[in-house]
Amino acid sequence: MLGVGYPERIDGIDLSDATRVDCSCEPDFAFLQNLGHRSEWKDGFEWRAIRDQQFTYARCLADSEEFLFDNRNDPRQVTNLVTDSAFADDLTRLRQWTAEKMLANHDQFKPCTWYRNEWTENQMILRGALGEFHREMGDDVPVDVQP
Repeated sequence: MLGVGYPERIDGIDLSDATRVDCSCEPDFAFLQNLGHRSEWKDGFEWRAIRDQQFTYARCLADSEEFLFDNRNDPRQVTNLVTDSAFADDLTRLRQWTAEKMLANHDQFKPCTWYRNEWTENQMILRGALGEFHREMGDDVPVDVQP
């Protein structure tokens, strides 16, 4: 929108058209990641989630617990619908989207300390799921995308 360039190999999608009134380009879902308790590097708080227009689905790494919330009818996300057979198709779809997005992101869904050991040096992030980073005028830019 501002004509500012960005690296070709950057994670994410262009949502600039979403600012237009006549836009129908909204993505199917938002993918959410929590890599864990990184301020203290504690394992056990890692999760992944998908949120679409109606539902939020989440899965925790520590115990594989799943959550499914109907955001329209339960905006405070009080009732977990993951065992409700009426929502089995929605649960299957959201699980599939989560798996596909994790695969596309090379997301290995590891404990927090794994990211500390594999991606950082002296508390600086040196790599991400899409490859190594280097400093270029103060910006972290992926150098190469790993297959």
